[in-house]
Amino acid sequence: MFLKKKNHIFKRRALAYIIDFTILGVLVSLTLLFTKVDTSSVEYEMSNLAELLLTENINISTYIKNYGKLFYKYDIIQFITNLINFLYIIILFIIIPGFTKGQTIGKKIMKIRIVNDDNTCVSIINLIKRALLIDFLGYLLITLIIINFISGFPYFIIATILGILQFSLVIVSSFMILYNKKQKGIHDILTKTKIRVIE
Repeated sequence: MFLKKKNHIFKRRALAYIIDFTILGVLVSLTLLFTKVDTSSVEYEMSNLAELLLTENINISTYIKNYGKLFYKYDIIQFITNLINFLYIIILFIIIPGFTKGQTIGKKIMKIRIVNDDNTCVSIINLIKRALLIDFLGYLLITLIIINFISGFPYFIIATILGILQFSLVIVSSFMILYNKKQKGIHDILTKTKIRVIE
C-alpha cells in the first residue's frame, strides 16, 4: 500500500516536471525561431571535426580540445538566447509558483504543490533555491557569468562539469523520491520543502 502511494506521488511529480519542461522547450524553440541566431557555421565546423576524428585524421585529444573551443564559440553566439531561456525558467519555476502558492503549470495540472516542511506556503527564496538546484537555473546562471571571463577549452570543461552535476542531481533526486520514506529529493531536503497532493 505504501509503495503504491509512493509510486502515485512520484508519477505526479514526474509528469508535472515533464509538462513544465515541455512548455520550456516550446518557449525555447519559439525563441530560436524568432531570434534567428545563425549557428550554422559553428555546427559545420563541429561536423567537419567529427568527420576528421572518424576518418582518424586527428586523435581524440585534438578532437576534444578543438570541440571545446567550438562549444565556447557556439555558446557565445547563443548568449542572448540563453539569457532569454534563463528568464523563462525564472517565470516558470519561480514567479508562477510564487503567485500560485507553490504550483508550476505542470504541478497545477497534476494537482500537487510545493510547500515548506511545516506545510506553510513556500517562500520565493526557497523557490529560487529549488530552481537553482533542479531546474537548470544554476547551470545557466553560472555559464552566463563565466562565459564573460573564461574562454575556449577551459569554459567547455567547466560547463561540461556543471552539466554533468546538474543532470546527476536530477537523476539522484528522482531515485531518492521514489525509494525513500519521505519521498524527498536533494533539492527538497536542502530547501526544507516537500510536495503536497491537492485532492
